[in-house]
Amino acid sequence: VQSGRREHESMNECSSDRNLLFGILALQNDFISREELMSAVSVWLQDKSQALDEILVRLEALPEDERALLLALVAKHLERNNHDPEKSLATLSVVGSSIRRELAQLGDTDIDASLIHFDTRNEDETSFPTTMTFVGSHSERFQILRPHAKGGLGQVSVALDNALNREVALKEIQPKHAGRLDIRARFLQEATITGGLQHPGIVPVYGLGQYDDGRPFYLMRFIHGDNLKEAVSRFHRGNTKKSRQDYESVEFRKLLGRLIDVCNAMAYAHSRGVLHRDLKPGNVMVGKYGETLVVDWGLAKTVGRAEIGMKADEPTLVPASGSSSVKTIMGQAIGTPSYMSPEQAAGRLDQLQPSSDVYSLGATLYYLLTGQAPFQTGDVGETLKKVREGDFLPPHERQPATPAGLEAICLKAMARDPQLRYLRAVDLANELEQWLADEPVNAYREPLGIRLGRTVRKHRTAATGLLAMLLTAIIALVGISIMVTINNAKLNVARDQAEESWQQAAQSQQQAEANLATARAIALNILEIAEQNLSHVPGKEGFRETMMDRCYEMFQKIGGQASGDPVVAAEFARVARMSGNVKRLMKKHDEARDRLTQSLEIQEQLHQAAPDDTARHDYLASTYRDLGTLEKATGKLVAARDALTRAAEMMRELMPQSADDPGLRRTQGTIDLELVGLHVDLAEIETALDRATRAAITFQELAKREDAEPIDRIVLVLAVDRRGELLDRLNRRREAAQVFAAGIRDGRAWLREDPNPNLRWAFGRMLLHSAAGLANEDPVPPESASQLDEATELFTNLTKASPQRSIFRYYLGDCWRVRALALGHLETRRETREQSQDAFDKAREVLEPLVAEDDDPSNLDKLAETYADLARFLQQRADDLEAARPWWDKAITTARQASQAQPANRDFQQRLTTFEQEAAAAHQTAP
Repeated sequence: VQSGRREHESMNECSSDRNLLFGILALQNDFISREELMSAVSVWLQDKSQALDEILVRLEALPEDERALLLALVAKHLERNNHDPEKSLATLSVVGSSIRRELAQLGDTDIDASLIHFDTRNEDETSFPTTMTFVGSHSERFQILRPHAKGGLGQVSVALDNALNREVALKEIQPKHAGRLDIRARFLQEATITGGLQHPGIVPVYGLGQYDDGRPFYLMRFIHGDNLKEAVSRFHRGNTKKSRQDYESVEFRKLLGRLIDVCNAMAYAHSRGVLHRDLKPGNVMVGKYGETLVVDWGLAKTVGRAEIGMKADEPTLVPASGSSSVKTIMGQAIGTPSYMSPEQAAGRLDQLQPSSDVYSLGATLYYLLTGQAPFQTGDVGETLKKVREGDFLPPHERQPATPAGLEAICLKAMARDPQLRYLRAVDLANELEQWLADEPVNAYREPLGIRLGRTVRKHRTAATGLLAMLLTAIIALVGISIMVTINNAKLNVARDQAEESWQQAAQSQQQAEANLATARAIALNILEIAEQNLSHVPGKEGFRETMMDRCYEMFQKIGGQASGDPVVAAEFARVARMSGNVKRLMKKHDEARDRLTQSLEIQEQLHQAAPDDTARHDYLASTYRDLGTLEKATGKLVAARDALTRAAEMMRELMPQSADDPGLRRTQGTIDLELVGLHVDLAEIETALDRATRAAITFQELAKREDAEPIDRIVLVLAVDRRGELLDRLNRRREAAQVFAAGIRDGRAWLREDPNPNLRWAFGRMLLHSAAGLANEDPVPPESASQLDEATELFTNLTKASPQRSIFRYYLGDCWRVRALALGHLETRRETREQSQDAFDKAREVLEPLVAEDDDPSNLDKLAETYADLARFLQQRADDLEAARPWWDKAITTARQASQAQPANRDFQQRLTTFEQEAAAAHQTAP
């Protein structure tokens, strides 16, 4: 057994040597990057029977032709070294200590054995010793008094320094992690880095020691006070809206001063070649007597000043504890997601620079300005994605009173591209000091008014004297004018004539402005009437679009003439929104997005100017809902979620003080209903059901009111339909049937009162989905067929009246598909099978031309579902198993087109996977 184990270990070591030789040669010859090498090695560690070259090809890091070339190079290399991989590795003298350290940190015995063979004569000077000398004994001098705080790996206690009779902080590894050597190494590195950085803004270390069992600890100053996060939270008091005066207060200026202290401390650390890599408000202690101290250097890394281009009087800090990058592997995102830089979030740890810490300082400034972290998603993966993409709201969108200069500083520090940030922490500190001193900052080009105001403040005495001189001059000029008027009758006549002309001009100006206001009011009134009436009239879609375009062009011109007028701006925003929605319905998505975005930009400016205007707040949320609907329809589900989430957040802000306002509740309900569709696309069915239930409850209450609007019943039918459909999808069919029955009863009564096309469309959907659910029962209830007949007739008539409305044809095709399924579930008599086949043919006759005319992914998905159902139907007939094959192929091809058109749509993807699995099973069972 022992002999066999040695032979196995020898084979593994040989495999490791050969794989490592291939990887290093590929890296040295620029065929692959360090990140690609480390990724491939990580995969190899999971299954060492694989070859590294095969893994690199599979990861698409290495083309097949380059792999062949490298294999030949490896063979030649081995041939020149008597086919001994160890000798070949020993000849590679230009490997570099950094890649050796990353490989060593993987902790694999086979790789460690291979690394021994490398020639290390050319190692760079940043390689540190791996041994650690422990000093002191805590039992001789220090006595633990009480626990103070606990983090992920470490814990801090308050201890008594018996020698100096003072309280100190004792930091140690939590007992459950104390046995891990990698954690001990990182802990000792933290202690030596913190102790080596001697600056007033960095917590001082008093000593390093170990327990009798070898567990390390270190002692540092105990700070009485809070951290910066707690101090900022007190300033924002629950994130209420701040005013301009709040940002001019002593309290805020003190907090900003604390951040400047942190910047200066980090400037010192950078000068010693140290990056913190986890800067955030919680890692800054603020003492009661003005102390500001950066703590928790557990993720710090020494990179050397040469690598980051820093110079200082003190030498580069080299911790005696070992490597400066203990257990940090390429591709890992280390730090706190909401405050880390994009390069950290991407795991590009070799690219970290002082500007990476500057980004975290900018994120801390963001928290100071808004009371919120720049990224708040609740999901780490989503947060990291947003960090990498730089996807966060500017500070003024969270706190409208945010000073423009500070926001510009913050955004520059948080620039996605490191080259666009402040390159040094001291540069950020200088900008903040400039702002505090009421001096201009480089990041912000100030308007003329602000610059003039600053000049007056700086030269108040001179400005006062100048104003007095101007007043004196004006008084003198008035006196002279009076004298000239008295002594010159001709001048009097001329003045009277000029005044009369001025009055006439003023009257003309007033009349022109009144005419312009009247024209705007008439245009808006016409548009609103058109929306209320023409939207229900078949064939008038093009006419509505033309009217909107004309009105939009008119307001564009007016907007240019009356820029800055909030009334005109608000009217233009309404026109842009209405026009964008018409473009959306006409499926002119790019134009629709441009106009809705333009409307939102105008509304956001108006909202910032008057944040307490409830009507504008509601209208802005509704416009975000419209944009979310558009983005969802075009498959941009991330953008749709962002817009709809923004809309929902705005309504949550409004609802507590306006819970009984029907208009606000209507907006909230429609947003919930749009989110239902988004959750379905993301295959989040339970969440979608919760939203649908909320929307149904909202519109049930609105529809009962005396002042109910026609839209309330339409949306209620849609919400109830969605709820029943989702319950059926979750196999809660009895509940679904009850929901549908109540909805159909109410909907039929409302249709008798108001048979407008939108209500008929919504009611037809409900009938269709109810019939589809009933068709799954055994036996199929007779009301399934009657509901299908009614739905088919509704959509047939709607399609005839408005053939250009593709949504009507979509549901007509689905009616025939469900009819085919219902017939297929009945009996297996020949005539029933023929009727089912005929229904499938009719479904295809509707849906195939629809897809040819409008390749909307939803149309593709429905056609794919029809093909799959037809394949299943044929497959059930033993003599037609072969006939199902082409329909499975069509179903998969069409579903793949839908999924490729909307790759974020998990619902489409799940359906495609199901079709592929069922088709594979059918092909295996076919003769």
